[in-house]
Amino acid sequence: MKFKRGGTALSGVLLVDKPLGWTSHDLVRKLRFLTGEGRVGHCGTLDPDASGLMIMLIGHATTLSNEFMLDDKSYLARISFGMSTTTDDAQGDLVESAEVSEEVFSQENARGILKSFLGDSEQIPPDFSALKVEGKKSYKEARKGRSLQLKARPITVFTAELLEVDKETQSWFVHFKVSKGSYIRALARDIGLAVGSRAHLSELRRTQSGDFNLEDAYSVDELSSACQARLIEGDETTKEHFESDNPLGIADLFLPRETLLKSTTTKKLTAASVSGARVAPAVATIGVFDGVHRGHQALLKRIVQRAKGAGLLSVVMTFDSHPQGVLRPLSSPVALMTIEEKIEAIKSCGIDEVVVLPFNHKMSQEDAEDFLLQTMLAMVQVQEVIVGSNFRCGKGASCGPDEMKKILDRANIPVTVMELEADKQGIPYSSTRLRQRIE
Repeated sequence: MKFKRGGTALSGVLLVDKPLGWTSHDLVRKLRFLTGEGRVGHCGTLDPDASGLMIMLIGHATTLSNEFMLDDKSYLARISFGMSTTTDDAQGDLVESAEVSEEVFSQENARGILKSFLGDSEQIPPDFSALKVEGKKSYKEARKGRSLQLKARPITVFTAELLEVDKETQSWFVHFKVSKGSYIRALARDIGLAVGSRAHLSELRRTQSGDFNLEDAYSVDELSSACQARLIEGDETTKEHFESDNPLGIADLFLPRETLLKSTTTKKLTAASVSGARVAPAVATIGVFDGVHRGHQALLKRIVQRAKGAGLLSVVMTFDSHPQGVLRPLSSPVALMTIEEKIEAIKSCGIDEVVVLPFNHKMSQEDAEDFLLQTMLAMVQVQEVIVGSNFRCGKGASCGPDEMKKILDRANIPVTVMELEADKQGIPYSSTRLRQRIE
């Protein structure tokens, strides 16, 4: 399946281990080409000569960027003594060389210096930073040889743990945990001054951001593998000449919703349509399932049996709120259950997972092909679909079981259509019938 670049059904948070030499935008561009999704963002940049954890946001999840930007961050950093640079790291030009005393390589002295940087302080950011003064970016002015004289900003250093002193390379290896907006390059610069010499940052790796850790991040190769990407021209260094046979495979790597709930709220995740990682290979069905009546129960029983027999999960995809509440708000039916009651009732039938889709105006305008080949497959690794003979989906409810079979056949997903369960009089059970009886 191939998708046009732009909007897809993907919406999730992805932890990535950015390689050395890549800019943050290189990673954004890579994900755009792998997934076909134009809306890709991140929560905090890393310089090209730094590696490690980046929180990437895909699709509607880009609206969550402010949720994670304020988090504290941890780094492994190598501080090299004896010279300062224009950028305060190894990429800059030499500014000044200085002698490095033997005392610098005393572990006791090094720990004492680092301890003095703990707590709250004021830090002057590097000239080569993205900060603006009167609309001018500092790094652009610095390239022209002009300094914007950036003002000191409050930062907090929570941890400054000495891991290694290397006299041969004249460096320290340090674990830092700092507040948002702290520049490790500037810390290296200031530590050099504190020991009576000069220093710059020669190595940096981000290991943690808020509740998220590098050990849970995926490499660029793993991203490509998940999307079944292949080179179509150029080479790996171009980072862009790829075609993906499975763009939605990236959803398998999204952070689960329960993990994201440690850092934000259900309301915000739902507003961003974030579904979390895809449910593992499953037999699935789709429907409103209001009331979970006997007809629904018969369908759910069939799904559970089929899934167990095939060694798969049983999954129900349902909606919040009722589609008619969006399409005809003035005459929409009264819901027989709250969404929480519906989930509980569905799971009581033996269903493994319930995936809730926020039904809104945008979804009501989605055609059946996009819904089935993008929205559904971005959330569940569907191996088979079972629906009732009255199933309808897509804009104007134009897609029935026969049309669904044709669409999903392109993705090699079989569709089983089940006749509706009926009472002794041969009348099928339905939510509409239940409401009429209640009234």
